[in-house]
Amino acid sequence: MIVTCLGSGSAFTQEYDKVEVSAGGYAVYQYDSSISLTETNAGIGVSFSPRDTLGLDGEQTVFRLEGRYRVKQNHSMTFSWYRISSDSNKTLADDIEWVDEDGNAIVIPSGTRASASLAYDIYKIGYLWSFYQSDKVELAAGAGLHLANVSIGLAVESGLFDSELRTAKSDLPMPVLSFALDYSVTPKFDWYLRSELFAIDLGEWRGLYSDIQIGVEYQIFEHVGVGAGLGSNSLEVVREYDNTRFDFENRVAGLHIFMAAKF
Repeated sequence: MIVTCLGSGSAFTQEYDKVEVSAGGYAVYQYDSSISLTETNAGIGVSFSPRDTLGLDGEQTVFRLEGRYRVKQNHSMTFSWYRISSDSNKTLADDIEWVDEDGNAIVIPSGTRASASLAYDIYKIGYLWSFYQSDKVELAAGAGLHLANVSIGLAVESGLFDSELRTAKSDLPMPVLSFALDYSVTPKFDWYLRSELFAIDLGEWRGLYSDIQIGVEYQIFEHVGVGAGLGSNSLEVVREYDNTRFDFENRVAGLHIFMAAKF
């Protein structure tokens, strides 16, 4: 990701900041996801959109933390984390096919009162090699690990059912290749571009991931800066384990506004 720290990034030739940490709000204005959970032996399962079917809204402002540590002038470690979570309680407008704890296919009828929860955690850690540095430009490439932790739970209240039927959880690790560009417009004003991409197919584990960030940062004090940027990522994963197949598609886009500290 390589992220970056946030945004930041001045080009470095002789002096550079060893540590950069940024924190701020990530205003998610697009969150589209679909989840499919199938019992492979029985050939039954469920597929739905958490937002459209259960009223789980991922379009919200969440806390986002990012950082960068320069081991040497040309070598850096980066990290990033944010979480999207939502709870809902609504009357279902349509029937939902679900799988109970015994693997039996059931239909939750429309008109049933349903409580649902969604947690989507994104962790990123990476390495950047700055292969070009000048007074204004820094170009870097690297690799890292993107980990998405997804958890969705559903409970219903009706004359037929009155219990928590199933909580689906999955950790979705994805190695990524990355590229980073930082351009210093002035000594205090920079703009940056970050991109990541990877695809993997290991039989029971398949995935495709892409991420792009673009933004600006202004240094208001010697060790403090403020910035803003746009980000968008897409994740498609199929994972098969035991008797279950888990399909997950997710697209997130948002505005990142942050403060950055550099030492």
